[in-house]
Amino acid sequence: MAYKIAFYKSMKGKFLHRLFRWAIAIWTCGKYSHCEFIDTKDTADTTQWQWIGSTGREHGCVAVRNIEAEVDKWDVFDLPADIDFKPAMDWGLSKLGYKYDWVGIFLSQILPWSIDNPNMYFCSEFTAEQLKKTELMANDKRISENYSPNSLYRKLKKIGALTKWQP
Repeated sequence: MAYKIAFYKSMKGKFLHRLFRWAIAIWTCGKYSHCEFIDTKDTADTTQWQWIGSTGREHGCVAVRNIEAEVDKWDVFDLPADIDFKPAMDWGLSKLGYKYDWVGIFLSQILPWSIDNPNMYFCSEFTAEQLKKTELMANDKRISENYSPNSLYRKLKKIGALTKWQP
Protein backbone atom coordinates (compact mmCIF):
# COMPACT_ATOMS: atom_id res chain seq x y z
CA MET A 1 0.00 0.00 0.00
CA ALA A 2 1.11 3.55 -0.68
CA TYR A 3 0.47 6.29 1.85
CA LYS A 4 0.62 10.04 1.61
CA ILE A 5 0.05 13.11 3.73
CA ALA A 6 -1.70 16.24 2.50
CA PHE A 7 -1.43 19.79 3.80
CA TYR A 8 -4.14 22.32 2.96
CA LYS A 9 -2.88 25.65 1.69
CA SER A 10 -5.84 27.31 -0.03
CA MET A 11 -7.27 30.59 1.15
CA LYS A 12 -10.37 30.37 -1.08
CA GLY A 13 -13.94 30.05 0.13
CA LYS A 14 -16.26 31.90 2.47
CA PHE A 15 -14.82 34.87 4.34
CA LEU A 16 -14.94 33.31 7.83
CA HIS A 17 -13.35 30.07 6.58
CA ARG A 18 -10.58 32.04 4.86
CA LEU A 19 -10.03 34.12 7.98
CA PHE A 20 -9.78 31.02 10.19
CA ARG A 21 -7.37 29.27 7.80
CA TRP A 22 -5.28 32.43 7.47
CA ALA A 23 -5.11 32.81 11.27
CA ILE A 24 -3.94 29.20 11.71
CA ALA A 25 -1.31 29.52 9.00
CA ILE A 26 0.04 32.85 10.30
CA TRP A 27 -0.07 31.89 13.99
CA THR A 28 1.78 28.63 13.33
CA CYS A 29 4.38 30.24 11.04
CA GLY A 30 3.64 28.64 7.69
CA LYS A 31 1.24 28.33 4.81
CA TYR A 32 -0.79 25.32 5.96
CA SER A 33 -4.07 25.29 7.89
CA HIS A 34 -5.08 21.62 7.82
CA CYS A 35 -3.62 18.14 7.24
CA GLU A 36 -4.87 14.63 6.47
CA PHE A 37 -3.40 11.14 6.14
CA ILE A 38 -4.10 9.31 2.85
CA ASP A 39 -4.31 5.65 1.91
CA THR A 40 -4.04 5.60 -1.89
CA LYS A 41 -5.39 2.05 -2.12
CA ASP A 42 -2.55 1.54 -4.63
CA THR A 43 -4.41 3.43 -7.33
CA ALA A 44 -3.46 6.54 -9.30
CA ASP A 45 -7.15 7.51 -9.39
CA THR A 46 -7.17 10.19 -6.71
CA THR A 47 -10.98 9.99 -6.39
CA GLN A 48 -10.52 6.50 -4.88
CA TRP A 49 -8.03 7.55 -2.23
CA GLN A 50 -9.16 7.33 1.40
CA TRP A 51 -8.39 10.53 3.29
CA ILE A 52 -8.66 10.24 7.06
CA GLY A 53 -8.49 13.12 9.46
CA SER A 54 -10.22 15.16 12.08
CA THR A 55 -12.17 17.92 10.43
CA GLY A 56 -14.06 20.64 12.22
CA ARG A 57 -15.68 22.05 9.14
CA GLU A 58 -17.84 19.46 7.41
CA HIS A 59 -18.23 16.57 9.82
CA GLY A 60 -16.99 17.93 13.14
CA CYS A 61 -15.26 14.64 13.82
CA VAL A 62 -12.74 12.08 12.67
CA ALA A 63 -13.93 10.89 9.26
CA VAL A 64 -12.85 9.03 6.14
CA ARG A 65 -13.51 10.97 2.97
CA ASN A 66 -12.73 11.01 -0.70
CA ILE A 67 -11.23 14.41 -1.53
CA GLU A 68 -9.95 15.49 -4.90
CA ALA A 69 -6.22 16.22 -4.56
CA GLU A 70 -6.41 19.65 -6.20
CA VAL A 71 -2.84 20.99 -6.43
CA ASP A 72 -4.01 24.59 -6.01
CA LYS A 73 -5.52 23.69 -2.62
CA TRP A 74 -3.33 20.87 -1.30
CA ASP A 75 0.35 20.02 -1.10
CA VAL A 76 0.44 16.23 -1.21
CA PHE A 77 3.55 14.27 -0.24
CA ASP A 78 4.50 10.62 -0.58
CA LEU A 79 5.50 9.02 2.71
CA PRO A 80 8.43 6.56 2.78
CA ALA A 81 7.57 3.29 1.03
CA ASP A 82 9.73 1.22 3.37
CA ILE A 83 7.61 1.99 6.45
CA ASP A 84 4.48 0.06 7.39
CA PHE A 85 1.70 2.66 7.75
CA LYS A 86 -1.07 0.09 8.24
CA PRO A 87 -0.93 0.55 12.05
CA ALA A 88 -1.52 4.28 11.51
CA MET A 89 -4.52 3.62 9.29
CA ASP A 90 -5.92 0.99 11.64
CA TRP A 91 -5.59 3.32 14.63
CA GLY A 92 -7.23 6.13 12.66
CA LEU A 93 -10.14 3.95 11.61
CA SER A 94 -10.65 2.94 15.26
CA LYS A 95 -11.25 6.63 16.07
CA LEU A 96 -13.96 7.33 13.46
CA GLY A 97 -16.64 9.59 14.90
CA TYR A 98 -14.47 11.08 17.65
CA LYS A 99 -15.41 14.75 17.89
CA TYR A 100 -13.29 17.66 16.70
CA ASP A 101 -11.40 19.27 19.59
CA TRP A 102 -12.15 23.00 19.29
CA VAL A 103 -11.12 23.66 22.90
CA GLY A 104 -7.89 21.69 22.48
CA ILE A 105 -6.86 23.56 19.35
CA PHE A 106 -7.13 26.88 21.18
CA LEU A 107 -5.52 25.70 24.41
CA SER A 108 -2.55 24.07 22.68
CA GLN A 109 -2.08 26.24 19.58
CA ILE A 110 -3.16 29.71 20.70
CA LEU A 111 -2.38 29.44 24.41
CA PRO A 112 0.71 27.55 25.62
CA TRP A 113 -1.23 24.91 27.53
CA SER A 114 -1.29 21.24 26.65
CA ILE A 115 -4.69 20.28 27.92
CA ASP A 116 -5.82 17.17 26.10
CA ASN A 117 -9.15 15.42 25.80
CA PRO A 118 -8.26 11.83 24.80
CA ASN A 119 -11.65 11.44 23.08
CA MET A 120 -11.36 14.47 20.79
CA TYR A 121 -8.81 15.52 18.16
CA PHE A 122 -7.95 18.42 15.88
CA CYS A 123 -6.35 17.69 12.52
CA SER A 124 -2.61 17.87 13.18
CA GLU A 125 -2.92 16.26 16.62
CA PHE A 126 -4.78 13.34 15.01
CA THR A 127 -2.33 12.96 12.12
CA ALA A 128 0.71 13.18 14.41
CA GLU A 129 -0.82 10.54 16.66
CA GLN A 130 -1.41 8.31 13.62
CA LEU A 131 2.21 8.67 12.52
CA LYS A 132 3.41 7.80 16.04
CA LYS A 133 1.90 4.34 15.48
CA THR A 134 4.64 3.74 12.89
CA GLU A 135 8.43 3.55 13.09
CA LEU A 136 8.54 6.93 11.35
CA MET A 137 7.58 8.79 14.54
CA ALA A 138 7.33 6.06 17.20
CA ASN A 139 10.16 7.64 19.19
CA ASP A 140 8.87 11.19 18.89
CA LYS A 141 8.66 12.72 22.36
CA ARG A 142 6.62 15.78 21.38
CA ILE A 143 3.03 15.72 22.63
CA SER A 144 0.73 15.28 19.61
CA GLU A 145 -1.56 18.18 20.53
CA ASN A 146 1.45 20.50 20.30
CA TYR A 147 1.71 19.86 16.55
CA SER A 148 0.17 22.32 14.12
CA PRO A 149 -0.09 21.48 10.42
CA ASN A 150 3.02 23.60 9.88
CA SER A 151 5.11 22.13 12.69
CA LEU A 152 4.15 18.61 11.58
CA TYR A 153 5.21 19.49 8.03
CA ARG A 154 8.54 20.87 9.32
CA LYS A 155 9.12 17.75 11.46
CA LEU A 156 8.48 15.37 8.56
CA LYS A 157 10.61 17.45 6.21
CA LYS A 158 13.48 17.56 8.73
CA ILE A 159 13.54 13.76 9.06
CA GLY A 160 13.43 13.35 5.27
CA ALA A 161 10.00 11.73 5.19
CA LEU A 162 8.38 13.90 2.51
CA THR A 163 8.61 13.57 -1.25
CA LYS A 164 6.40 15.95 -3.22
CA TRP A 165 3.70 14.00 -5.06
CA GLN A 166 3.53 14.64 -8.78
CA PRO A 167 0.03 14.12 -10.29
